[in-house]
Amino acid sequence: MKDRIVVVSFILVFLFFTISGCAKKEVIRQPESVPPLPEKITPYTLIERITSPEIKTLQGSIKLNIFQNGESKGTFSGVLLYEYPYRMRIKVFGPLWFTLAELLFDHGLFQVLIPLKDSIYSDNVPFKSLFPDRNKLEKSINFIEETDEHYVLYIVDFEYNKTEMLEQSNNPNIILKAKYSFQKSDLFLESVNLYRKSKKNFGIRIHRTKEKAPSEILINFSKTLLSITLNDIEINKPLKKDIFKPLEASQNFPLSEFLKDFAPSL
Repeated sequence: MKDRIVVVSFILVFLFFTISGCAKKEVIRQPESVPPLPEKITPYTLIERITSPEIKTLQGSIKLNIFQNGESKGTFSGVLLYEYPYRMRIKVFGPLWFTLAELLFDHGLFQVLIPLKDSIYSDNVPFKSLFPDRNKLEKSINFIEETDEHYVLYIVDFEYNKTEMLEQSNNPNIILKAKYSFQKSDLFLESVNLYRKSKKNFGIRIHRTKEKAPSEILINFSKTLLSITLNDIEINKPLKKDIFKPLEASQNFPLSEFLKDFAPSL
């Protein structure tokens, strides 16, 4: 069961990198001149930040802490390789640094390798449907609220009169679908919250270092909290061409067989 929790946790890591595009190229290069922000920030400005991430490739080590109902369920280390938009490979280590699992995402292909069982669980998964779609966001009912330090983009629907647009998040007619929070200084996407019937069911928050590189990611869903620490990150550095080749093992099973006990609790 624990290895299933770890695998699902790293699926969420994959979603984070694809959604957020949070890191700056300056992590591995000399600082470049940053284009000035638009004079007027509109929903389309923020949607552009969501759907045009700055991360093209990423590699580094990660540490994952899992909590359920406030109780620690384990700490795991891993190595991560990512290529925008839909490719990622993760190696997860258990105690004494043995390989607990390997995960491969390559566009529609999703594989989980469990070395101790010499088994692979795989399937074709339409990950693209899980990510923000620019056209859908632009056509959505949306508005911005401004605070002292943030711009907040709301994606909403209306329960009663969809033609009435009151630009305030406490409108009783609003059905909240998503909320994206950006720092005003550079439009860094700091948090993403997704809602079902206006109740939050998934959230991501990103903390940065003084150099504006991502340092910690907090992901919460249901009664589970994931704390992911990023170390030794290299951004937009070329990866080896064969790094995302399919995983191999002597036994092959459908992915549903691996996730069947855990998926209902998501």
